[in-house]
Amino acid sequence: MTKDIEREALITEIDHFINEAKKSYIVERWAVSYENSNPFSHTINDKNEVWWMKAQARQLWEFWQAAKAQAVPDGFVSVPKEPTPKMIDATWSFDEEIQDMSHNSRNEFIYKNMIRVAIEEAARGGNE
Repeated sequence: MTKDIEREALITEIDHFINEAKKSYIVERWAVSYENSNPFSHTINDKNEVWWMKAQARQLWEFWQAAKAQAVPDGFVSVPKEPTPKMIDATWSFDEEIQDMSHNSRNEFIYKNMIRVAIEEAARGGNE
């Protein structure tokens, strides 16, 4: 059962990879050169490993996998280098709550609220 779910996820990722790769001009030109075959033909073995029939597709897949490895790990979020106006505004409405806190507690409280706003902005599709 788990292997089936993993396989379905892998197939979805392969489809996404192919669609994204085809957006590149160079890949689009390369793919056109294969008039009578699929440049992205592949097979998936019993271990859910992808075997690409064309070396170029294999290389693109390896680049794709390497880029994924650079993605934001679980438990982390990507936030702007500089706080947005909404993030800064989120720090002003807690004067009474933070006045009796230690400096560290106050800083942590403000930080968490700024990150909360950044996550909310990202969920809405970016900074407004």
